Amino acid sequence: MGKIYTVVHLESGILTYPSELGDIIPITIGECQGRLHIPIVPNHFENYDFSAIRLGPGLASPIEFIGYNEDEKPLWWGRACSSDMCEINRLGFIFHFNGPDQNYEIGNKILIDFGRWMKDFLSYVEYTTDRMISGRGYNNDIDQKARMPYLFNKDMDNGKLTNATHEPHVISASIVFPLQMKEQRVDSAIIKRFCNYCSDKQELKLEHELMLEARRALYCQDFRKAILDAATSAEVVLTQKCREAMIDFDGQLTEEILKKFTMLSGRYNLLGALNIKLPISQSEFNSALNTPRNKVIHGGFSPNIRNVEDAFKVSERFLAEFSPKIA
Repeated sequence: MGKIYTVVHLESGILTYPSELGDIIPITIGECQGRLHIPIVPNHFENYDFSAIRLGPGLASPIEFIGYNEDEKPLWWGRACSSDMCEINRLGFIFHFNGPDQNYEIGNKILIDFGRWMKDFLSYVEYTTDRMISGRGYNNDIDQKARMPYLFNKDMDNGKLTNATHEPHVISASIVFPLQMKEQRVDSAIIKRFCNYCSDKQELKLEHELMLEARRALYCQDFRKAILDAATSAEVVLTQKCREAMIDFDGQLTEEILKKFTMLSGRYNLLGALNIKLPISQSEFNSALNTPRNKVIHGGFSPNIRNVEDAFKVSERFLAEFSPKIA
């Protein structure tokens, strides 16, 4: 049985608890089964006095990746930031195949689907941790970079890496996926759930994807787009709730009613008419979300960050009430 290895580098890593390190999670990419390897807690971690040192110790390599180098230097897997927080900067992936004739076949299957899987995984992490770092925009080149992972077979005698696909890649041990976030930690159970979503090709629900786009616009200080995306997210989830409330109606009647109660304000008013309890009052809905949205679209309004924050609070209340599951 052979193995294909690759490593993903996260510029600003995933924050987690020391107790969550060292996990190995089953995944499926390109219909090929593999394992995601999380780095290990550093040696003698319990003896570190974080009050006396500026930087914590580096995380240890997963066992399967010991001796795995880049440019003849050991890979940096992350750091222990404090006694209860670690930053993961690299993730290891291993896929198995049965015979030598499957090497290129399996490698290219993984190569085709790897970008989709990794993009979805990072979207789940980004959305859940709500990374809020001002002045650093989201990197829209992630799709292009994600299409080109480097996949290797490792010679167990000398650790030599050889290309595992027909693609004429330059041999390199990692690929960079930009990711920034504030100090919100995820545990291994959440990471496992995200891996399952991605392996099953479950994307973020549309309303949550739109809210993620709104947050990315906020990070880029595009406040107009942030409000419009947040409002669209709210309209999508309110429309779904309207349809759910009219499940027993004739299909044609449902569509006629929806045509009468159009756009964001119409959906809000329709839910009220259907006696659905709403988590936001009419006045707050109008002042924080609906009116700024209309002013941006029709009046060339230039919102400030406070306007965006108020709009986000309303949209996120609708999501929490009517669409709590993100996938």
